[in-house]
Amino acid sequence: MLSATAPALLYLPASIHAGVRAFVVNKGFFMSQNLNKYFRYLLWLVLVTLLMACESEKMKQTEFGIQQNKFLLSLELVESAGKSLQSPELLQAEIDAAMIKMDKGLKQAFEVNPEFLKRLDIRLPKLYTGMFIAGIENYRLGVESSDRKKQLEGLRLLSQWSKFWSSEKQNIQTKLMQQGAPE
Repeated sequence: MLSATAPALLYLPASIHAGVRAFVVNKGFFMSQNLNKYFRYLLWLVLVTLLMACESEKMKQTEFGIQQNKFLLSLELVESAGKSLQSPELLQAEIDAAMIKMDKGLKQAFEVNPEFLKRLDIRLPKLYTGMFIAGIENYRLGVESSDRKKQLEGLRLLSQWSKFWSSEKQNIQTKLMQQGAPE
């Protein structure tokens, strides 16, 4: 850049020559700093975008994992509570422990996102809510209020859920493994 202006500078007085040369050098210096600043900004923007893309994928996997855990834990807790309650001659402490376990399962069930369930099986959100959750709620309310009819309605819904789950469990678990695996 300086060499192109050098012949023109030869005809200028020395003081102007020095000023022009300083201007050209400084102008080039500032231009390179600006270019450097824009390059750094662009590089930073690219890095942030890449990190966000990676984190977004991790977040999706993490959210999927959280939903998977809530779903499976709700099933496990309720099933375990149900098995405990089927034992003959239960003590009140055992009944209370089973009901606490059932309540924990119900709490987990309420936290499962219907969109997560839909990814596993299109019917799952409706059946999980309408049979599994409703069955637990009816049974629990029936036990608390000593309403035998409500208890039986809850057991009927849970029985329907059990039939669906036993026939579809393998397919859903396979989808859980496939969709939960990192890509």
